[in-house]
Amino acid sequence: MKNKRIIATIILLITVVFISGCSSDKVGIDILKQSKNYTGPFDMPSIKQVDEGSALWVLASLNENGYKIKSAYKTKSDDESMIESYKINCYDVYIELFYYRPTSEKLAEIKDTGKYIIYNSSGDVLKEYPAYVNGQFVLFFGSEKDFEGNDRSEDNAKVAQLFMDLDWSLQP
Repeated sequence: MKNKRIIATIILLITVVFISGCSSDKVGIDILKQSKNYTGPFDMPSIKQVDEGSALWVLASLNENGYKIKSAYKTKSDDESMIESYKINCYDVYIELFYYRPTSEKLAEIKDTGKYIIYNSSGDVLKEYPAYVNGQFVLFFGSEKDFEGNDRSEDNAKVAQLFMDLDWSLQP
């Protein structure tokens, strides 16, 4: 009886160690099977699974060209001119990707200023981020530093260049 308990305890400990060693960043949500209105975390699809030129294609391009996405969220905006929005984390810096309608005033403002500007309800500027525009897509970084305070401006510049080099002639 005592030996059975010891063996059961050892098996349980080995199982716990094995399971904890196999943890993953995956959340188990296939974004391609969700409704258009879904917001929340999702697993990054392969570039082969998404339409070329779509917002998910942009993210998959980053993911498969050297900037592995640790976490991805489909977000929602009150801005009617925004078609889709996403927030990702590649290297402990949040990156935002917005897909705008071509007639968007916000898109025009970003093109003119080179910045994504957040205003309060009075119209005062709360925060400004350098932004990159490629077609109807806008990319900006939440910070130049990662969660531990390390400078990631070089990685940000490489991701921005990769984003700017994407071919939007394929855009739907």
